[in-house]
Amino acid sequence: MQHPSAALVDAIRSGNVEPWSEQMEALRRQLYWTALAIVGNSEDANDAVSETMFKVWRNIRSLRRSELFYGWCRQILINECRRLWRKEQRTVSLDLEILAADEEDRSQDQLLALETLQAMIAHLNVGERAVVVLRYMHDLSLEDIAVSLDIPIGTVKSRLARAHAHLRQQTTREGVVGHA
Repeated sequence: MQHPSAALVDAIRSGNVEPWSEQMEALRRQLYWTALAIVGNSEDANDAVSETMFKVWRNIRSLRRSELFYGWCRQILINECRRLWRKEQRTVSLDLEILAADEEDRSQDQLLALETLQAMIAHLNVGERAVVVLRYMHDLSLEDIAVSLDIPIGTVKSRLARAHAHLRQQTTREGVVGHA
């Protein structure tokens, strides 16, 4: 039996992605939420996802191992988010309304906690934010994050430690500890 990502890669390579449109939409949604957590607003997230999907289509033949498809897509997305960040060099404020609007099943406490967390993450630099998102939203190991971002594992560890320190500092300063 063929690996699910292998079947999707084969369909994209052959130009016959019609039967896989559900998987492509699921991939697009996953990439969108990752991009939104990193860049902080829906417009830039959509731009990053669109550019990522275009690059996936254009470069699919360069993917040697189809079982790495999802990680490859995520790496392209992270690079697009970095490109946007460098291009704009601005402070990011998260578009929390879109997060809340699309997740109707969340309780008020969950929404408040999510808003607090997203606002705190928005204060991290893009490198720290990318590591935090990949570690905690995608549950990637430190080694997988290093491969995804094409950085040494020591850099992953130091970015994660700095992000934890910044978040701890924010929770202490803003009195968020024990809030949830």
